[in-house]
Amino acid sequence: MKNKYKNQKGFGLVEMIIAVVIVGIGIIGTFSMISRFSEQSKIVRDSFTASYLAQEGIEIVKNIRDSNRLNERDWDYGLTSCYAGCEADYDDNVLYSFDSRFFYTNNLTGYYDYVEGGGKTKTYFKRMITLVPTATDEIDVMVTIYWEDKSIMTRSKIYNWGIWNQE
Repeated sequence: MKNKYKNQKGFGLVEMIIAVVIVGIGIIGTFSMISRFSEQSKIVRDSFTASYLAQEGIEIVKNIRDSNRLNERDWDYGLTSCYAGCEADYDDNVLYSFDSRFFYTNNLTGYYDYVEGGGKTKTYFKRMITLVPTATDEIDVMVTIYWEDKSIMTRSKIYNWGIWNQE
């Protein structure tokens, strides 16, 4: 009786080691790609958050200007003392001296503010609002968001829009 398996060749030890190395490189490459994707996702998420916080800073300043108009105060009341930087929460109508405080996130609402405690999580974001009057009816607003070793700055001008209606 002939042995039908005698002429068949199987994997040798060398071939098996090569196959394991190739599969291992593929798995390591895949995990490395997933890790990089995760890091990039965090960078993009943080950049979006920072840009929204920066835009919110500009909106806070515009809100103060508009409140001044509604309360019949000078349009730049409270907006002329931020050469060295100020801070403000989304619901503030006043700018405070920049104290380099971190934002806290309310875990229920998702809002950012400077008040800790009560179901809030400390973030690594800081916001500095700088105001520089450039004319009698114009203020240059610069908002810088700092986080980890990064920062983003946005800039806008606000105007005394009430001068057009004065008689």
